[in-house]
Amino acid sequence: MADNLHKAIRSMSLDDDDPITLPDEPQFRVFDANATSILGRLLNPDAQNMARMIEFMPTAWRLYNRVRGIALSRDRFQFIFEREEDMLTVLKDRPWSYNHWTMVIERWVPAPPRDFLTSFEVWIRIRHIPLNHFTTDTMYLCAKKIGRVIEFAYDPKVSHTTDYVRAKVAFTADSPAFEAKNLNLPSGDVVVIEYEYEKIHKRCFGCFRLTHEKSSCPYSKKKNLRLVSKDAAPITKDPVTSLIEGRLEGPPGFPLLFPELPPEERRMAIQYVSHANETERKARILWVQQAIEVDKDNPPASLKKFSHELNKE
Repeated sequence: MADNLHKAIRSMSLDDDDPITLPDEPQFRVFDANATSILGRLLNPDAQNMARMIEFMPTAWRLYNRVRGIALSRDRFQFIFEREEDMLTVLKDRPWSYNHWTMVIERWVPAPPRDFLTSFEVWIRIRHIPLNHFTTDTMYLCAKKIGRVIEFAYDPKVSHTTDYVRAKVAFTADSPAFEAKNLNLPSGDVVVIEYEYEKIHKRCFGCFRLTHEKSSCPYSKKKNLRLVSKDAAPITKDPVTSLIEGRLEGPPGFPLLFPELPPEERRMAIQYVSHANETERKARILWVQQAIEVDKDNPPASLKKFSHELNKE
């Protein structure tokens, strides 16, 4: 009997099964309800229990009976608000965290773009900008290293009483949240620029990403796999590894990838697009190219939006 059942299952095909056709009628749509809702993503679902998060967040927002949550998957969720003003308040106070790990939330849209819930806006604090280079252009250059610059909270006409300047950037959720970067000065000196991320509590102390603990860091594990004995045979590097480690010329006969990027950014971009699946690889290359075009349209610091409200948001 088991053999007959197995043969019957193998003989089945999708063509034999009648598909489910969803009628284009109002009772099968929730567009009106979704209009006052947000969609979200847990960046570290291993440390963020979905059910507990849905129960907790209305309390954190002080909305109690005016919002309800829906678990869509292990890391995706939706909150539907009774009042639009409540939803706008929640969106204004982003980023939000649960169990000390960051969540990405956006207002619902009927057709989400490809990069939906992959980045979020965050205020950063930049420290140790050199006195002789304390200009808006230097601020922009330092902030741009973290993400696309949206706004500065800085007024050059008033006293500056803090040891940092604030900038709002669009931060890619899967990127490292660096604590510091070296700034090479024209004099040849090097200054360490430090970054602090407002409302972000936890991150991996190995790779600085917001998606896992250090104990489960996949990037640290990859590094450990490379540790071999001195007597071990030399490892032949594939073209992708060679590109990542600094030889950025690419295979003979192929066009140079992302030549407009600085070496370090180009190395990171090539590492990002290196994927075994050809379709995914082409999609990632397209995303990087689109990001480069957007960055080209990004105006210089002198044309950036500056707010004189130093403690904005």
